[in-house]
Amino acid sequence: MIREDWEALGAIVVVAVCIAGPIILAVVGWVLNIVKLVPMEGPMGMLLLRAAGIILAPLGAVLGYIG
Repeated sequence: MIREDWEALGAIVVVAVCIAGPIILAVVGWVLNIVKLVPMEGPMGMLLLRAAGIILAPLGAVLGYIG
């Protein structure tokens, strides 16, 4: 594969992870909230939101660099 193919593939992967990441975290938080293991308004809910921010911040930077 030539370099442009790898760049396009990388951009697609970054976009897919940026879109799927928050959805997956939201679903996990929703399920945990339903079974009352982790109340979303408590400290664990904040931890999930921080995890989403930590995961998405570098991906946004990479996406901006690629774009």
